[in-house]
Parts: sequence; C-alpha cells; structure tokens
Amino acid sequence: MTITARFQKATGISGTAADSLRISTASGTLIVESGKEMKLPIYSTDGRLVEMLPVAAGKNLFNGLGKGAYIVKGTKVILR
Repeated sequence: MTITARFQKATGISGTAADSLRISTASGTLIVESGKEMKLPIYSTDGRLVEMLPVAAGKNLFNGLGKGAYIVKGTKVILR
C-alpha cells in the first residue's frame, strides 16, 4: 500500500486549540486538520489497524488508503 501525504502549514487561524482535530474527505482523499503533530491510527470497520498516519500541524492530505469505510478517532469515515 502506498500512502501519499501533502502538508500545508496553518496560517491566519485564530482561536484554534493545539489539540484540535478535524477530519473530512473529498474525492478519495482523507483530509486531517490538526493543531499539533501526531500519529493518527486508521482502523478498518472490523477493528484492524490499517495504517498509522504521520500528521503535521495544519492541513494534511492523504491519498492511497483506497475506497471504503474506516474508523478515525472513533468516527466512521467513508472514502469514495
């Protein structure tokens, strides 16, 4: 499996807590916006660890997980 990540530093965002985390998807891409650097575990819906993603502070775009449903920080995420 190949995971491609692109990081963009957050700029001009006020009132963001250092531990904030926002997860969304668009066109098969997992988008993670984080207030701090971290490792983010991605699980299959049956509880298996699929990937441990390196997340930088700011906006992170991940391609390569493949279509399907995943559990990220306790939330079901669907990549199409």
